Formats: sequence, structure tokens, C-alpha cells
Amino acid sequence: MSLAEATSRQGRSGINPHNPPEAPLTDFDGHILLAYAAYDQARTGIRKDTAVEWALRLLAGQAILDENGQAAFIVVAAVLWAADRLDDAQRLAEDLTRAGEESGSVLLACGAAWLQANVLYRRGALADAEAYFSSAVDTAVARGFITVSNWAGSEYATMLADRGDGPAGLGVLRRLGLDRPLPDTVHLYSAQLAAGVVRVACGQVREGIEQIRAVGRRWEAIGARNPDLAPWRPHLAQALLLAGHREEARALADEHTALARGWGAHRPLARALRVQGLATGGPDGTALLRESVALARDSPGRLELALSLVELGAAERRANHRAAAREPLEEGLALAHQCGARALQDRALAELLAAGARPRRPPASGRDTLTPSELRIAGLAGAGQTNRQIAQRLFITQKTVETHLAHAFRKLYIDSRAQIPAALAR
Repeated sequence: MSLAEATSRQGRSGINPHNPPEAPLTDFDGHILLAYAAYDQARTGIRKDTAVEWALRLLAGQAILDENGQAAFIVVAAVLWAADRLDDAQRLAEDLTRAGEESGSVLLACGAAWLQANVLYRRGALADAEAYFSSAVDTAVARGFITVSNWAGSEYATMLADRGDGPAGLGVLRRLGLDRPLPDTVHLYSAQLAAGVVRVACGQVREGIEQIRAVGRRWEAIGARNPDLAPWRPHLAQALLLAGHREEARALADEHTALARGWGAHRPLARALRVQGLATGGPDGTALLRESVALARDSPGRLELALSLVELGAAERRANHRAAAREPLEEGLALAHQCGARALQDRALAELLAAGARPRRPPASGRDTLTPSELRIAGLAGAGQTNRQIAQRLFITQKTVETHLAHAFRKLYIDSRAQIPAALAR
């Protein structure tokens, strides 16, 4: 059932966005329709409380944890993470993982890895997110789950670009055939946005602007204005700033901030205010950056906080307020290191040097040297799973698990599974 089909059937099932259903959900179709109705409320970026209420109602049951559930678990998760309910989205991912293991469903297990990756990405745990994105994409490609590979690959590429690794993001898109012109279908809008974002990160700013602007028009045409689910405006505004088009960038940033305030989730709003502050500039822009920092502190997004702190410090440094610049830059540097945001870490170091400080680059830990696959397998082993259980969960051979663990042990300077949790926490 598509979103359009689900929406057309809401009336027949008594699901009214202005009159939330109170009766128990007794049939499978009712659960699916409610999931898509919740997403439809979130998609417009207006009715957050209603969307979350319906999503949590579905989370309380198990009906959406079904391979035949028309991807209802995906739209429920999207509602939750867009509303900053990351703990609830995490619980859904864990429930889906168990359902996949119990039923032997590769699709559910793959979907669970994808949901987990999105939650970790929004928290700012980029290395962990990369491990789950990589696993989800590899499984989806191997099993022919085209929709999952397109969605997960798009978000994976965007995350890599946000981390400062545009070429790696472009590599993901090329592997999946998403770096070429794509048809006008809503399921590929995220891929079109990712292609534009990655092109900007690779220095192809003009081409990236054109792609982001095109997908923005398509999202607008279907009424998708949620600041987290259709985030083309801040990406386009930042690209326009790189190209020197400040007035257009500011108009987009102002519009996005208004949408984010209407939605009411702190993490998307912190991002909106940061881009608005950069587009505005001067003392007014610095004030917006301070507001962005304050909201990011009250959100689950550590990367958003790191980004806002570094931009605030850079703005203070440009205003020749060197002493005021150092504290946010030092905090931003530490957070960037914790998040695994290497490009942001380099930027914070450069700004601190320009502000007259003498910062030291945080040392790379053993954890930072692990590949995504090594990190995920080591995490599962540290949680008590056997090699056989890990192989079954990730749909790989036990020999592959053994090889990755051997590499992880060497990089972490440990010789037993009991040492893994402490080594990964260092």
C-alpha cells in the first residue's frame, strides 16, 4: 500500500487527522492506515503532537513488526525521529531486530539496521551510524531490496557529506546508481537531495545547487514541508552562501526557520537557526547562533550542538572577540571528535588557532581506527553474542565474523571479548 493509497482509505477506516481515533485497533489494515496517517501529519510539518500520538500508539503493539506490513515500521520511525523522539525510535529498531531474528526475516533485520543508523546519525554518533548504514546497504543490495537500498544509501551518502567526506558519499551513490538523473517519484526524492548535497561537498557547487533546487520544488508540489523529513532548504541555503548568493540564501533560511518553529522539535530548529545565523551575519546572526546553541543543548543531537558551537565561535572570532570565541570553539572541537566529524574537527582547530589559542588535536583512539563492519561486529561481540549469532544476525559467514574480530582486537590492543566494552568506551 502506497502513501496515496493509504491516505485514500483513511476515511473508510475512521481515521481523521482532526479527530484522532480512540477505538482499539483490531485489524491489520487499520494499523497500516494509522501508520501512514501519522506520517501524513508529520509530512506537512504542522501537526507534530497528533503524529507522535498515533506513532506511539502503534509502537505499543507489535502489528507493524511484520514483513507484510507495507513498510509501516519505516514511516512510524520517521515520525519519531523527526519529532526528536529518538529513544522511542531506538526502541522500535530494537523491537524490529528481535522480530527479524525470531522470524528469520532478512527484510526486517535489514530494516532494523537502517532505522538504527538513522537514530545514531541524528544523535551524532557518526562512526556507529556508518556501521549500521553500511550493513543495511550491503544486505539490501545482496537481497535485492531496492527501496531499502535507495533510501538507506541516500541517507548514508548525506551523512558522509555532512562528515566532510563528499567523495565517499559519491561512491555510495554511484554503487547504487543514484548519481545519475532520476525519475520524478517520491521514493527517490531523498536520493536526489543526497546527490545535490554530495556534489556541493565535492566542490561542484553550481551543479549541486541545481539538483537541490529541483528536488525542493518537487517536495513543495506534494506539500512536504517537514524541516527534518524534507530538509532541502538549509542545504540549498548553505550552498548558495558558498556561491555568494546571500540574499536568496537568507530568504530560504528565514522560511526554513519559520517551518522549524512551527514543527517544534529542537534539533531541526537548532539547525535552521544556525543556517539562518550564517545567512544573516553580523550581530543579529551571532544572536541567532547563540539561540541555536541553546536549543541544540536541549536536544538529543550532539552533532548539531558541535556544528552550532563551532559556527558561534567562528562568528565571534570574525568580530574580533577572540576571548569569547575560544570557549565555544574548544567545546565544539571536543564534541566533533566524539561524533567522529573529522572535517568539523579540523575547522574548529583552525578557528582556535586564528583566535590565538594553542589547541591540541584530540588523539585518535583505537575505536576511531575500526572500519564500520569491525565496529558493528565488535559491538555485538561485546554485548555477549557468539560468532554464530552475529553471523546469523548480519547474514554473513562465521569466518567473516572471525576475521573482523581479529582485526578489531589488534586495533583495540585487547585479547578477549570481555575487554571489548571498555575498549570501545575509551
